[in-house]
Amino acid sequence: MASPDESEVWGLHSALAWVVTRDLDFTRRIQPNWLRPDISLPSDPQWPSGLDQDVAWRSLHTACTTTAQPALSLLGCIGSGRAPEAIPATLLRHCDWAYSADRSEAFLTMCCAVGPIVQIRQVRFSADELTQWFPASGQVLTPAMRWEGAPPSDAGYIPLFEAAAWIATCGGQRPVFPDDLGYWEIACADVVREVAKGRLSLIGRASGSPLSSVIDGLALLWHFTSEARPALWTSECVRLEDLIQDGLPDCR
Repeated sequence: MASPDESEVWGLHSALAWVVTRDLDFTRRIQPNWLRPDISLPSDPQWPSGLDQDVAWRSLHTACTTTAQPALSLLGCIGSGRAPEAIPATLLRHCDWAYSADRSEAFLTMCCAVGPIVQIRQVRFSADELTQWFPASGQVLTPAMRWEGAPPSDAGYIPLFEAAAWIATCGGQRPVFPDDLGYWEIACADVVREVAKGRLSLIGRASGSPLSSVIDGLALLWHFTSEARPALWTSECVRLEDLIQDGLPDCR
C-alpha cells in the first residue's frame, strides 16, 4: 500500500479525509469544502453527532490536545502572523473548525470570552506522523462505494443515483467515496448531458403529480449539491438499456 513521503504535509481538510477514509489518493485530491464537520467544539460533552466527518474531527482534535505531549503536532499562522509556528495543545483545546467565506480554505478559530476571535490559518500536519497515529489498516469510517458486479439486466429503468454511480465508478472498474465530489459532479453532469441530448430516457414525477412521466431533456433542471442528492435521486430513473448502449466516459 502506498504511503506519503516523510516530508509531505497535509492541510486540515486533508488530515480529516485521511482519518475518514485511510485512502491516500482521496486524501491528496480532496478539496476543503468536500467534508464539513459540525462546527462545535469536540470537547463539548453535549456534542452528539455520530456523522463520519464529525467522529473523525473529534478523533483528530483529541490526538492533538490530550496528554502532556499530544500524539500529533501541527503548524499554523496564528492571528496576523505570517510565519507558521507550532500550535500548542493548550491553544488547540479551545479551537474549532472554520471556513473562509468562499469555502476555499479550512482553518481553526479560537473563541475567546474577552476580545476578538483568533484565527489559525495555513494549518499543516506531518503526513508521516498522521498516518502512523491513524494507520492505513485502522478503522475506515467511510468505505469506498463499489459497484457489485454488472448492472442489473432485468431492470427496465434504474434510479438516477445508480446511473451516476455506474459512470462515477467507470462501470465498476474503480471504487468511489460518497464524498468524492470531483467524480460525482462529473458523473452527474454526464447523465444530465445525455438526457438533454435525448440519448438517455428519463422518467420522474413532476412536483405535485402522483404519476411518473417522461421528462423532456431540454427542460431538465438539476442542480447537483451534496445536500440535495438524496431528494433528487428518489424518483427519477433512466432507461438501463440506453445507459449501457451509450457506453461509458473515459476513466478520469
